[in-house]
Amino acid sequence: MTKKKASLFVHDLSGNPIVRAYPFGKALEAMGYEVEILGLTYNTDEIYEPYKDAFNYKTIRSYLDIRWVIINSRKLAKMATGDIVFAFKPVWGSFFPALIYSGFGIKRKLILDAEDNELYDTYIGNGWKNLFKNKFYPINPVYNKILHPLTFLVKRKTVVCESLRKRYGGTIILHGPDHQK
Repeated sequence: MTKKKASLFVHDLSGNPIVRAYPFGKALEAMGYEVEILGLTYNTDEIYEPYKDAFNYKTIRSYLDIRWVIINSRKLAKMATGDIVFAFKPVWGSFFPALIYSGFGIKRKLILDAEDNELYDTYIGNGWKNLFKNKFYPINPVYNKILHPLTFLVKRKTVVCESLRKRYGGTIILHGPDHQK
């Protein structure tokens, strides 16, 4: 019997976004899946140090520029081999290649995990001037807003809090213990 495969797309494997995907990958391995994690690395070939040996990684080195992220995301989608597809964050470096590989949710089951409000959080602390100063930054909310309507193509969604569940629907899976009770 052939082992089922899961392809997990993470938008930046050179930084800490792998932290959210790690427990999902380990849970899938425990369920008998072969797990591959695909993602871009920015200006380096290195995987985020604490997790560099945790999985089979497939990476493409990219620039922090939306134009390069879109080009490389298409290449990344071609590297995937999973039966089910996970996108961690609804952003161009993870959701876009997951959409392509899954056939926009038609050929393969597509699952989205949303842990942040990617439409706004990136710029609230820095002010909206950064929106225009960093106009080619791949997590710019303007680009995410273009991609966001495609979340309806996702079969299942997981989120980290109630506010994101109101936006996306889905099941809450916390980062850690819930101290709000």
